[in-house]
Amino acid sequence: MLIVALQIPVTRFIEPRDAKRLLVLSSLLAGYGFGLTAFAGSIGLFALTVCVWTLAEMINAPTQTGLVVRISPVHGRGHYQGVYTLSWSVAALVAPVMSGVVIDRFGAEWLWGLCAVIGTGAAVGYGALMRRMPTAGPASVQPAAAPAEPEVSAA
Repeated sequence: MLIVALQIPVTRFIEPRDAKRLLVLSSLLAGYGFGLTAFAGSIGLFALTVCVWTLAEMINAPTQTGLVVRISPVHGRGHYQGVYTLSWSVAALVAPVMSGVVIDRFGAEWLWGLCAVIGTGAAVGYGALMRRMPTAGPASVQPAAAPAEPEVSAA
């Protein structure tokens, strides 16, 4: 319900903002949103954690997609988007298995704590990787230039 109600307003709000800051913020919100689950003991607190990481996803999704378009060469945008989408599919396959292993061996508290650590690591990684990129938000994606018309000789 949050995504249906807020995705468009959130996207409009973040559109002019700096992609680096948005990705750092969304990583921290996701990591700590999941991490807070270790302390949730009531339905209200579980709902709060869901709200936090859902907001992170609403910030992250359009920002990352726009960034993939920005950093990919015009002729390779489809390939870059395909690999980006594949990375999410691989994560959806691997995460439940790895989470089960962590819970079985160390307990659920460790899983949620690791989520906070991984979110923090992702935020640091985004900050470091995007240090050289010009400051721009997802709205700054430039459309692909139209292909040049071939010259026709009159001879």
